[in-house]
Amino acid sequence: MEIIDLQEDVSLKQYRSASTEEFWAKDAIDKYSNCKQLAINLATMFGSTYICEASFSKINFLKNKYRTKLTDLPDFKKLAKKKKCNFSH
Repeated sequence: MEIIDLQEDVSLKQYRSASTEEFWAKDAIDKYSNCKQLAINLATMFGSTYICEASFSKINFLKNKYRTKLTDLPDFKKLAKKKKCNFSH
């Protein structure tokens, strides 16, 4: 709910043209401490080289040849080979 209050706060509308750093540095924003803390966490997420490199390694692992290859096209030949015709009826 804090994000909704932040978006609708008329007193903060004057800071729309300010940079991100200037906006979050304002004293008026202190009443939205949860949003401010989230913004700080997101802004500093890749602050260290280790975290950045670890994140890219995980992304590369996800994109390598071992990932699941999903398609929306069924393999009709494979499905047909699994079925058996029952002519006894």
